[in-house]
Amino acid sequence: MPRIVLAVAAFIGLAVFRLGRVLLGAVALWMLAGPVWSVLALASLLLFRWSAPIRLGILLGAVMLLHWWWIAAALLAAPRLLLMLPGYLSTLIARIRHPRPLWRQPVGT
Repeated sequence: MPRIVLAVAAFIGLAVFRLGRVLLGAVALWMLAGPVWSVLALASLLLFRWSAPIRLGILLGAVMLLHWWWIAAALLAAPRLLLMLPGYLSTLIARIRHPRPLWRQPVGT
């Protein structure tokens, strides 16, 4: 029984966190860009699951309204950034260290 209660509490906590982020993004876009852009960003999130405008609103809201540092605001806007950054850096270093060959591929392959 306690596992179920813990799972429900974790689910509710995650839902509150996500809704709070969306609310922060919508309020920040409303204050900085106007109500039309805020409604368009919310509509794009709900209808098309395109979260870039809301993430930009979260970033701007955390920096301008909550007075956070930009790196902490970026982590709030994109929480998976810490997990993806090492992969991006290793890919960049690999492309620099091992560039693609300059010759063309044979036609038959």
